[in-house]
Amino acid sequence: MATSELPPEKLRFECPPGKVECKTSQELSPLEGIVGQDRALKALVFGVGMKAKGFNIFAAGPPVTGKRPATRSYLEKIAKTKPTPPDWCYVNNFQNPYEPKALKLPAGKAKTFQKDLKNLIDQVKRAVPTALQSEEFAARTNSITKKSVEERDKILNELNEVAKQSSYAVRMNQLGIGIVPIRAGKALSQEEYDALPPTAKKKFEQSRETVRAALDKAGKQVNELESNTLDELKKLRDDTVHYAMGGLISTLTSRYQDQPEVIQYLNDMRDDILENTELFALSGTEQQKKDSDTSPSLAERDLPDLLFRRYQVNVIVDNSDLKGAPVIAEDNPTVTNLLGRIESEAKFGTLSTDFTLIKGGSIHKANGGFLILGARELLTSQLSYEGLKRALQNGNIAIEETGQRLGVASTKSLTPQPIPLDVKIVLAGDNQIYQALYVADPDFGLLFKVKAQFDDTIERNDENMKTYGRFVHTLCEKENLSHLEAAAIAKVVEYGSRLAEDQTKLSTKFPEIADLVREANHYASQGESKYIKDTHILKALQEKIYRSNLLDEKTKEMI
Repeated sequence: MATSELPPEKLRFECPPGKVECKTSQELSPLEGIVGQDRALKALVFGVGMKAKGFNIFAAGPPVTGKRPATRSYLEKIAKTKPTPPDWCYVNNFQNPYEPKALKLPAGKAKTFQKDLKNLIDQVKRAVPTALQSEEFAARTNSITKKSVEERDKILNELNEVAKQSSYAVRMNQLGIGIVPIRAGKALSQEEYDALPPTAKKKFEQSRETVRAALDKAGKQVNELESNTLDELKKLRDDTVHYAMGGLISTLTSRYQDQPEVIQYLNDMRDDILENTELFALSGTEQQKKDSDTSPSLAERDLPDLLFRRYQVNVIVDNSDLKGAPVIAEDNPTVTNLLGRIESEAKFGTLSTDFTLIKGGSIHKANGGFLILGARELLTSQLSYEGLKRALQNGNIAIEETGQRLGVASTKSLTPQPIPLDVKIVLAGDNQIYQALYVADPDFGLLFKVKAQFDDTIERNDENMKTYGRFVHTLCEKENLSHLEAAAIAKVVEYGSRLAEDQTKLSTKFPEIADLVREANHYASQGESKYIKDTHILKALQEKIYRSNLLDEKTKEMI
C-alpha cells in the first residue's frame, strides 16, 4: 500500500473563529431539543406516542453523553401538552380496615377533599354531643325509659299476683327474677323451709310449678321489653345523630356528585358514624375535660386523635401544582423510594400501622406521565427491578411492606387497594447493560420494546459547529457564566473533535464540554475579564492535563 507524507497542518483540526458566525456566544440563540441524535429522537417520539403495553423506552449509549438530561428535556416539552393526571388518596375501608380503599379525584382535588373531610368531622364532633345533650333528646330518652319501667312494673305486678296466690313472693337479685315461699306473710329462708312439715313442703312444691311457669313467661316478657327499649333508644340516638350531621354530609356530598366512589365512601362513613356514636359522645366528654381544671394523661389526650384517624384522608398523589403530565427522574430507586412503603409507629408500647401511614413512591408521582430511571442504579436493588416489572405487567401499583416483598412477613399488615398504572418508563444505561438484560431476562424485551440509541459523536459540519456555540450560550445563561468570544468557541469546537478522536466528528459528551467552559469561566473571573477568551480555554485544558499527568512525568523521568 502506497503511503504519503502527512503535512503538519493536518495533524489536528483547527476551527477558524469565523465558522461560529458571532462575536460572542451572547449573540447566539438558545439550544433547544436533542442535538445530533436523530436516531434516538425518532425512537423517543415513537415510544412516547405508542400507547400499547410494553412500549417503554431504554435510552442506550456511552456514558457522559447526556442521555438523561436530553431525554428529560424532551419529555418535559412533550408533557406540557398532555392532560394533568388525577390525584390519588387512601381512605379507611370501614368493612375491612386491613384493606384501605384508593380514591381517584381530579387534579388538585385530593387536598381539598382532605380539608373538607377534616372540617366535616370537626363539625360532627361538635354537633353530635350537642344533640345528645339537648333537652329534647333527654326528654324523649326519659319518656322511653319511663314507659319501659312502667311496663316492667306491670309485668312484675302481674307475676306478684300469681305468686301471691300460690304463697310465693317475687324478689329481684343480681341474677334476675327469683321466687321465695311465704308463710304467715313472711318470706322463708332456706333453713326455715327445710324445717317445715312434709305436708307444707308438698303444698309449696305443687304450687311452685305454676309460679315458675308464670316466672318464665314474665322473664321472657321483661327480656323482650328490655331489648325493645334498647332498640328504641338506639333508634332515637341514631335519628338524633343522623339529623345532627345529615345536613353537613349532604352539603359535602353535593360538592362531589360527579365522583361516585367518593359518594359511596361518604355514605359508608355516615353509616360508620352511626355505628360509633359513642366515639363522638366521648369527644364531647374530652372537650369538657379540656375546659375543666383537670389535666388529662398523655394516653387520654392521644386516644381521641387515634380513634378519629379512621375518618382521615391520606393523600398519596397531589397534582395541584402540576401543569400537564409529570416527568419524574428518580436518582435513588430503592424499593421504597420507587414503589412506596407502609410505615409503622409505636403506640401504647407496640408497633402498629393504619392507612394514614401509607406513603407513595416516585412511580405514584409519575403515574399519568413519565418516569426516568438509571438502569445501573435500578439493578443495584433486585427488589426494585422485580417490583417495577410486576407493576408494568399487572398494570397497577401495589404497595407492600418490605417483609411481604421478601416473603417473610410474620404479622398481619395492610393490603392497600392497588392503583391503576399508566406511565411511560425510560431506562437510561449503556449498551452493555442493555445487552445483558436482553439476554438474561426474558421479561425485559417484552416490557422495553423501544431502544433509543444515543451516539457519542456527530458530523463536524458548519451547522453542528454553530450548535456548539448555541450550547455554550445556553450553558452560560443557565448557570450565569461569562459568555465566550468567537475564538474561545472555536477552541471548544476543537476540543469536541479531540474528544471524538476524529477530525471529521464532534463529540456529544456535552457534560465534559460544559466542565471545560466552567473551568475557563473560573480563570476569566480571576483575570476580571468580561468574556471568556481562547487563552482561558487553553489554560483550562493545560491545567486539566497538569492535574492528572504526574505519573506520565515520572515515567518520562525514568526513561
